[in-house]
Amino acid sequence: MVLESLKGDWVLSMKSVKCCIGAATVAALSAVAMGQDYNGGAYCPILGPGPDVTLCEAYGFGSTGRVNGGNLSGAATGFTLGTTSWNVGQAQLLWEQMPDPDHPKITVQVYRLKDGRFENIANHWIKHGFFALSSQQCSDAALSNCQGTNGTRLGLACTDTYSPGLNAGSLGPRYEVNPWSGAWSYTGSIHQTGGRPNYTGATNMQLPDADVNPALNPGARYFFEAYYVSGDDICVYNNASYKEFFVNSFGGSGPSVSEESDRFTPPHQMFAILDAWTGATLTEIAEQIPVVEGVSPDGRAIVGCNVTDLGGGQWRYDYTIMNVDMDRQIDQFWIDLRPNVNVTDLYFHAPLSHEETLTYEFSNASQGPPRDNDAWTGVVETDKVRWFTDAHQAGVSSNPIGWGTAYSFGFTADTAPKSGSMGVTAYKDGTVIAGATPTPDAGAAPNCPGDTNGDNVVDLTDLNNVLFNFGSAGPLGDVDGSGLVDLTDLNLVLFNFGNVC
Repeated sequence: MVLESLKGDWVLSMKSVKCCIGAATVAALSAVAMGQDYNGGAYCPILGPGPDVTLCEAYGFGSTGRVNGGNLSGAATGFTLGTTSWNVGQAQLLWEQMPDPDHPKITVQVYRLKDGRFENIANHWIKHGFFALSSQQCSDAALSNCQGTNGTRLGLACTDTYSPGLNAGSLGPRYEVNPWSGAWSYTGSIHQTGGRPNYTGATNMQLPDADVNPALNPGARYFFEAYYVSGDDICVYNNASYKEFFVNSFGGSGPSVSEESDRFTPPHQMFAILDAWTGATLTEIAEQIPVVEGVSPDGRAIVGCNVTDLGGGQWRYDYTIMNVDMDRQIDQFWIDLRPNVNVTDLYFHAPLSHEETLTYEFSNASQGPPRDNDAWTGVVETDKVRWFTDAHQAGVSSNPIGWGTAYSFGFTADTAPKSGSMGVTAYKDGTVIAGATPTPDAGAAPNCPGDTNGDNVVDLTDLNNVLFNFGSAGPLGDVDGSGLVDLTDLNLVLFNFGNVC
């Protein structure tokens, strides 16, 4: 049995902290709400008694030393983070230890908000949990006192802390874990076979100098995020928390940082990290909406969009896709374009993977192609702007968006935003998943009254757009731009019906 005394700094604080998780409704064009109040609120209803793990502390973000091997040797600093989990559910959470698969897996990520773009710039390998303490470092009047266990479960209302040092050791790659089911196999894993890279910072979060040097990133803001994956958890929407951090100085040993608050100030309790993207519109996408834990075919992703008016009739469109818990991953993303939209300056960003010589699935290379760090290809087509990586194929490396990871995309267009369509495809099986997001609006073609969608013909689509939106503010169907879809718009469509412009 693992003794509690081995659990890092578990004795540092037994302080009970009032730690509240607010229900965070995220504005989304798809009208999907995210966030939860922890006893099973409107945004994440609990279908029956079940465990619900969240974080009430994220602290001690700091350097483990300069990276001295791999892709970023001499050009990055290793970082790690301390985390305190909290079972706010109605049943004990499984917390076995290896080789048993039924234990939480902890990841840490870093994001940068710069010039209106939100980017994932560094990721940590997985910490495999072991031995749940029965502490009560966080509390709330709505919960009972901690109901302790023998360490193989996280008890009701109990907390368990992993110090930064503990989260830095004995790690495994993310590809070994199915985030949707929580499944993991010791057989064939790095913990069984070995092969883990052993240079300083190899499996920790490798924070590139170029991304955090203040001289190269004026005005940038930074956030770290911790995320617990557990197969029996009943609600994923409060499994991640984040805090802002600040780069105080930068020198030969890398960045010196500080956090926005002390250890005992709760982190921001809301999924996803994209909530920190000021002004962005967030949309949840999944094969099945709403996503039902253990029932839906796979998990979900969050798509954020921010549009910047550059002046001179130009707008910059920035999108970030965060794969929350889609085991199938994502290998393609597109934004639908209306006619008469001119698109330039395509943009792509992904965090550098430091597990690229391994496979995206667990066990061995025969189960899937190796991951690479190749940039996605971006193309402007007749009806969409699209980015993609190599499709799933035996022996062909690729760079899909794995779970707990975000990729960013962007372009410049000569029209203002309007609600439109986007889509992604799942890497493993090609399933198409669509959603709504701001996209460039072509508007009606000049001298083509009655054309609601800019396709240069007045037809049944335009009539349906007016009828479907009749009495609303539109904008779809508001042919005359009055701010209301009314009889004037209907008459314009009927009078010009059949016209080709």
